[in-house]
Amino acid sequence: MCDLPIDIADAEKIVRAIFSPQHIDHRKNRLRPAAFRSPPDLDEVSVIRHTYMGSDFCKVKAKEIAHRRPIIAYVGLAVIRAEDVRATRSTIHDSREEYCGHAHISHGVVLPRDEPLNSALNIVVTERCRALVAMAHYHADPNPAADLWRGEPI
Repeated sequence: MCDLPIDIADAEKIVRAIFSPQHIDHRKNRLRPAAFRSPPDLDEVSVIRHTYMGSDFCKVKAKEIAHRRPIIAYVGLAVIRAEDVRATRSTIHDSREEYCGHAHISHGVVLPRDEPLNSALNIVVTERCRALVAMAHYHADPNPAADLWRGEPI
């Protein structure tokens, strides 16, 4: 049973697990727009409701995801407030069907795998992802191999 409210308040901190190589530009230690981009044929970016679940839970979930996909490595967490997500005209909604504390960011656009980069729809999604990256705060994990979060407070 999940006792969290279904509605996500504007002030809630939302965390996106960050994986290398696709989410981070290591040369500049900066998030890439891909960090908030939906997979092809979907309009959902998985995030965690940090306000309720905490940093340790977020890290454990991130490491579980990385473990299932050996081509990626967990490197940190990006935090953004729900109100900032909504300011980009994207939405955020609870998706506890996956696990308690899970949520999705949706951009209102489903891009097929072969969508041209210069299409109007692709440009909308890219602009929203860039805006989210500009508002998010990336916390590089100082010890990704550790079981629990040991970085600066989120």
